Amino acid sequence: LRLGSNRFAGALDDFASNTRLKSIDVSGNIMSGPIPPTLLKGTDKDEEIYLDLSSNNFIGEVPGELARFEKMTIYLRDNLITGVNPALCKNDAWNDGDVGEFNCDGILCPAGTFSEDYGRQTTGGQLAQCRQCGKAKYFGASFCGARSSAASTRIGFAIGVVSASISV
Repeated sequence: LRLGSNRFAGALDDFASNTRLKSIDVSGNIMSGPIPPTLLKGTDKDEEIYLDLSSNNFIGEVPGELARFEKMTIYLRDNLITGVNPALCKNDAWNDGDVGEFNCDGILCPAGTFSEDYGRQTTGGQLAQCRQCGKAKYFGASFCGARSSAASTRIGFAIGVVSASISV
């Protein structure tokens, strides 16, 4: 299911009744709220799962219930995530083995750190290490700096459209 970069807003559906769904990309939208603990609940735990939830406004901890999947590629960078459930950090096969190599940092860099492009540690080289950054308030920062939320961008766009309409 590819729904990335469409300016979709609101909560993420859990897709629990979709037993054959094993790939979801909602990256680059304005989605918000917590990641549902029942996400893909109906999908067989032995399936290889691909989730790209990056660059949204998801909040809270990445739910431990996702640990039921043996093999997963999960992208979560650039959200408002405040933690990774420790149960997830034991899934050695996740993210092409990066979780086995780097534990929780293979899912997301912790708050106070960042990793360019990835928001997590990976075997991809120096840029893929979690590096110190006092400005990185949330887990999974892909740059060192204050994060402007996707919602702020949308509000700014809406104000611009309203202003242009009034001027005409």
